[in-house]
Amino acid sequence: DLQDLGEMNWYDAMVAAEGATSQGYTDWYLPSLEELELMYNTIGQGSPEGNIGGFENNWYCSSSEYINNFAWFVYFYDGDTSYGYKSDPRLVRIIRAF
Repeated sequence: DLQDLGEMNWYDAMVAAEGATSQGYTDWYLPSLEELELMYNTIGQGSPEGNIGGFENNWYCSSSEYINNFAWFVYFYDGDTSYGYKSDPRLVRIIRAF
């Protein structure tokens, strides 16, 4: 999407992505860890063109689970990845398949 949905925990992010109707489309989803890393490197702070996606220097939530109550996140300040509690709020940016 063109903007973040805000901060929310992993569970709420999954529900919000599934129910999103932004720009008249209904096929939005929460990106996987790999897709989020690709976004960082192509339209985020890691892009040769700069942060054309308008991402904040903060942690973004991926749909990729680590184990049980943990999921993977990407830090859009430097591209670092880490896992953390699904219940902790992180920024959410949804995407569509193309």
